[in-house]
Amino acid sequence: MSTEIAFDTVRGLKRRLTAGEITPGELVDVFADRIATHNERSKAFITVTADQARDEAARLTADDLTASAFAGVPYASKDLFDVAGVLTSAGSRVFHDRIATEDAFAVAQMRQAGAVSMGKTNLHEFAYGATGENEVYGTCVNAYDTTRLAGGSSSGSAAAVAFGLVPASLGTDTGGSVRAPAALNGLVGLKPTIGRVPTTGVVPYCWTLDHVGLMTRDVADCADFLGHCRGL
Repeated sequence: MSTEIAFDTVRGLKRRLTAGEITPGELVDVFADRIATHNERSKAFITVTADQARDEAARLTADDLTASAFAGVPYASKDLFDVAGVLTSAGSRVFHDRIATEDAFAVAQMRQAGAVSMGKTNLHEFAYGATGENEVYGTCVNAYDTTRLAGGSSSGSAAAVAFGLVPASLGTDTGGSVRAPAALNGLVGLKPTIGRVPTTGVVPYCWTLDHVGLMTRDVADCADFLGHCRGL
């Protein structure tokens, strides 16, 4: 049952939550257990915030769960996004002690929607590459063939969804860094129109070309995700 849940869509998980088949806390535990089991192999996460996720889930009320399509649903964000109180490493030793003081815009939007952050995902260091290889935190592998790369630079965001560690993830895309790893791992990856999702609170690669990108299992979830993250 836990494996089935882990590979469900966001809309499927919402149906389970609203039907009372599972609580937000139980859902967090499903994904926390998956991360504990599969992260060493997948290298998807740099920082796991399972305890904070449990606290966030415990605070959600029945009314909160009806507020949005993502309320009570776990997700992850590429480790370029600031999450208040959590390390933003950018996949590099350079930022080994960079603790964010506030949320990036997209993260704040997801928090307002009641989504639950499970942590920060791996990437090509400073997003400077298309393969996702990282000598500091390890290199993410492809969910369908672990002898191959997950692609980059949003490698961990793709691996996290493809390995069933979260149902959705935030990434960044300047020249294919969401779309390529999504395609390589059988996911939907969206690069929205520039400015549609503000990059405030995201470590930049190229100020004029960076986009906040989204990854999910299907198009419907990606559309819902965009609806909660967008600034316009």
